[in-house]
Amino acid sequence: FVYIPGTENARDIGGYRNLDGKMVRQGMLIRGTEIDGLEYSSYVLPESARESVQDTFGFVYDFDLRSRAIHNGDYQSPLGGNVGHAFYTAPEYEQIFIPAWQPNVQRIFADLADPSHYPMYLHCTWGKDRTGIIVFLLQGVLNMSEDDMMREYLLSGFVHNDIAQPNAMEAVISGLQKYEGATLQEKIVNFLTTDVGVTMEQIASIRNILLRHMD
Repeated sequence: FVYIPGTENARDIGGYRNLDGKMVRQGMLIRGTEIDGLEYSSYVLPESARESVQDTFGFVYDFDLRSRAIHNGDYQSPLGGNVGHAFYTAPEYEQIFIPAWQPNVQRIFADLADPSHYPMYLHCTWGKDRTGIIVFLLQGVLNMSEDDMMREYLLSGFVHNDIAQPNAMEAVISGLQKYEGATLQEKIVNFLTTDVGVTMEQIASIRNILLRHMD
């Protein structure tokens, strides 16, 4: 977990060693709750804290998994006018298997493959459902262990003493079983490349951005 004023459930996805012995880079992708109070009024990054947050994290992109419909007119990220932002209208859990949602997932992973978007703050409203499934798929691409993938997801259960939804994620894992691959991680890559339209070049770029060899 990391501290960002006005948020909860903020944490760095880095610091894990994957199954190849590589480390997920820290300071590249921070996930958490919304920071503008549009859907939950308590989650607002104070303007007075913006400079210190940016001194600490240096965010260049506000990766917003919420729907564009929540805001009318031009939107500026609370992280600053020079910070890029996009609404992605991400699916939750088993919605990833519905064809109508898959172009959204393709766009998400295309933009995760863009090195100019890092360091980023990635969020939805609560930072646990839409954020949870996208990070879960991302961690599969990074070849993290299934135990670490599920453990990282379940950390969101600390938000307001609410619980994450292990049954929902287990249903996602069950849905991935029809895809080719000897491991869950391979099945995730095959799902993304065969049904969603993510390219192997984008997969390679994500790995290059977020993984580092251990000396």
